[in-house]
Amino acid sequence: DLAKRLIEVQHRVGDVVKVAVHLHLSEKMCLETILVSGRGADIMRLVGELNELSGVYYVDHSLASSRVTIE
Repeated sequence: DLAKRLIEVQHRVGDVVKVAVHLHLSEKMCLETILVSGRGADIMRLVGELNELSGVYYVDHSLASSRVTIE
């Protein structure tokens, strides 16, 4: 079951996963949005593992630094 495998991958990468949102787009199609924070290498490991799952059609990521100074 894909939902179970998604959860297993998220647990394997440790503390980087902060929030996961599951949205039903149709009867057979869902969207999983995962918000993460942590080391870039750990995040990229998550992206790689998600890409390898059968049944996952699209994986994309955006990175932002937490080291932003606001004046």
